[in-house]
Amino acid sequence: MEMRVLADGLGSKSTLAIGTVPLRTSRQLLLFLFICLMPFQDTILQATPLQRLGSSFSILPLLALAFLSTADRVLTANLRVNRLVLYGSSYVFAVCLFGLLRFGFISQDTNLVVESLKLCLETGLVLFVIFGLDYSDQRILSMAVQIAFWIAVFGVAAYDLNFLGLRVVAASPVLHQTVPEGFTDGRWRGLTKEPSVLAPLLMGIGLLSSHFSKSKAMKAAYWAVTLAVTALSGSKGGILSMVLLIGVLFFAQAKVSVLRTVQLTLLAIPIAFLSILVLLPQIASEAIMYSMSVATRLTMQIWTGIVLLHFPFGVGFSGFLPAMKIYVLDAATFLQSLSPLPLNFNEVSGYAYSAQDAGAKTLAANYAAYFGFPFLFIAGRFCVRLVRDLYRQRNITLLACVLFLIIQLCTSVDSVAYYNLYLPFGIAFYQCRKNANPTSAA
Repeated sequence: MEMRVLADGLGSKSTLAIGTVPLRTSRQLLLFLFICLMPFQDTILQATPLQRLGSSFSILPLLALAFLSTADRVLTANLRVNRLVLYGSSYVFAVCLFGLLRFGFISQDTNLVVESLKLCLETGLVLFVIFGLDYSDQRILSMAVQIAFWIAVFGVAAYDLNFLGLRVVAASPVLHQTVPEGFTDGRWRGLTKEPSVLAPLLMGIGLLSSHFSKSKAMKAAYWAVTLAVTALSGSKGGILSMVLLIGVLFFAQAKVSVLRTVQLTLLAIPIAFLSILVLLPQIASEAIMYSMSVATRLTMQIWTGIVLLHFPFGVGFSGFLPAMKIYVLDAATFLQSLSPLPLNFNEVSGYAYSAQDAGAKTLAANYAAYFGFPFLFIAGRFCVRLVRDLYRQRNITLLACVLFLIIQLCTSVDSVAYYNLYLPFGIAFYQCRKNANPTSAA
């Protein structure tokens, strides 16, 4: 029931009494553009006042959709606020106010009020993508996700493989604001900022393309291309998540039939073999060089635990950077005391003095620090119900897509500006509500 109520509160599907058809057409076009533009994730819009919101060109049609939705509600006097939305907003406000009163208004040369407002906007847009967009037009969705997938693949061919000499175009400042220093190790990044961002883009959009394909042959083809390109991309987090996903699907599907079990086993063997070939040299290299990545990710998970112990209800958007400054070195010290090898803490030590790139390195850890155990409970319950309903409805491809992204958001991805991470949740949520009893939550 909570999931249905939240959707009703966030995503009213009312339309203007005048101009209903043009408005619906405009929304369909904007939704189409929103999805098609998702592969462009390191764009020149970051140099505008949009800043990190401008990572993807998708922000432009998304803002237009949000504006239309807001105008629709205002002009139709549909200003009712659902209780669940009201309670959630009140909690966010209270925790952020606590953060300001506890830590002050400035930290690491950052205005915490402004930072809180930015994060509120970014979070609101993510919730709008999941609960507020109309995903009823399957034809539009099918066409858009397939176009987006092939744009992402072509971006890899152009930028990383220099197909037809197109790297000079793909590497232009319009499409790439991030200097590729540090990414010249053979791993692909396509039109994204780095390899760890490319993997969830390929898997998410690729599996959605398979989900919307009509024929079994096309579904299988999208699965094969998606897994192959993701494995070849060289993203360690993406490959490990993919192998874990196949293992989960193996056990889930083994209950269905022996034939499907054999099929999944045959699929898992080459993926696992390729993963070992790709990952072993990188793991060995990291063990020798004491990679900053390993130390940083482990430290930030410990830091999140320390924050939760001190502030079970979180520190809010406003208290995140001050808490980073106070506890991050303690987390690094604790991790080093557990490690038999010296670790490289150069990156995390900088978080105590600078807000640049400061974060817990996973979305789950970021929001756990923001809003504590209540967030973990609500988000966990939502994901469990979504996965359960997709499994019960035998929607295996969409289930695989959602599971992969859950793994990524809990282990290696922390951005709220890449909407390909959240589009599958919105589509899955809509599908579950559509297929369930009308009075059911999802």
